[in-house]
Amino acid sequence: MTDHSAKILFIRVDPSLPHEAVERLMREGFEVKTPSNPCQALYEMYADPPDLMILSDDLSASEGERIARLIRADPVFRQLPMILLLQTGADERVDTWAELQLSDFVAAPVSPQEVCIRSRLCLLRSNLELDANPLTRLPGNNTILQEIQRRLDADQAFALAYLDIDSFKAYNDRYGFARGDDALRMTARIVLNAVVNLGSGSGFVGHIGGDDFVVILPMPQIESACREIIANFDLIAPSLYDETDRRQGSLLLKDRQNRLCRFPLMTLSIAVVPSEGRGFEHVGQLVARAAELKTAAKAKPGSVYLVDRRLLVDSAHTDGLSTAANFSPSPAVLS
Repeated sequence: MTDHSAKILFIRVDPSLPHEAVERLMREGFEVKTPSNPCQALYEMYADPPDLMILSDDLSASEGERIARLIRADPVFRQLPMILLLQTGADERVDTWAELQLSDFVAAPVSPQEVCIRSRLCLLRSNLELDANPLTRLPGNNTILQEIQRRLDADQAFALAYLDIDSFKAYNDRYGFARGDDALRMTARIVLNAVVNLGSGSGFVGHIGGDDFVVILPMPQIESACREIIANFDLIAPSLYDETDRRQGSLLLKDRQNRLCRFPLMTLSIAVVPSEGRGFEHVGQLVARAAELKTAAKAKPGSVYLVDRRLLVDSAHTDGLSTAANFSPSPAVLS
C-alpha cells in the first residue's frame, strides 16, 4: 500500500460541510470517505475497510471518545491507526486519548498540511509495525521481498542467506511455546549481532516467520557472517536444553506417525545464493533457488551453510544439487 492508494475514513459531525483537511488529503491523492453520520462509522468500515481513521475537530470530546472506544473494542479494527484533530482547549483530555492508544493527534488550530504529513507518517508506521515480526521485531515477509526486489532492480551485487533452525519443532514440542519463543529471540540476536559486527551499512536481517530468517550482505562478507552465526548458535543452543536432554544429545519424542524417535539438538542450516551472474530478475527466482539449496543443507548433519556458485551459463548443465560437500563450519559449494 502506498500513500496514494490509502483509504482514509474521516469522521465528522456534518460531512456535507467543507473541511480544508479533507480537501487537502484528496488533492494529495488519498481516497477520503466520510460516513453519513458518526454512528455509521463501524458499519461503513466493514463495508469498505480503511487504512486510517481521522476523528475530526468538530466532534465533541465525548463523541470522539465513544467512537474511539468502539473501534478499539472491535476484534477486526482494534489495530487500525487513528488520528485525532483536537479542538481548542482539549489538552486536558490527553490522558484519555493515550488510554485509547490513538496513533497521533493534531493540535488546534488544525493545519491541513500537518494533517497530510501526519497521515503519511502514521500509515508508514502502521505498515512497518504490521509487517515486523511480533516476536523478534525484525522486518517481516513484505519488507524482505521488497528489499530483495529493490536490490535486483538497482542491479546491486549481494548475497542472500536463508537460515533455518533444524529440529526446532521437536524442541518446541518438548519444552513448549514460551521456551520456543526464547530460542527464536536468541537466534534473532545472534544473526543480528553477526551482521552488525561486520560494520556493513548495506546489511539487512529479516524474520520470515517461525524458525526461518534471512540475511542480505555483500558477497565478500556473507561467509564470514555465516561462520560467526553458526559458531555462536552452536555455542549457545545446547544451554537451552535441560541437563538430561543436553547430556543425551537428543530428544525422545513421538513423530507425526506416533512413533518414538530421537531428534538431535537444534542446529542451523543456511543456504547462500549470490545475485551476481545468475540472471535473476524477480525476487521469486532468487527465493526459489535459496529454498532449493536450503533443502540440500538440511539433509546434512550439524550446522552447515551451503554456497551456490552455479552461474547462469552453467545452469542448463547442472543436474539439481549434485555436488555439495559436507562441512562444519567450513562451507560447502555448489559448482
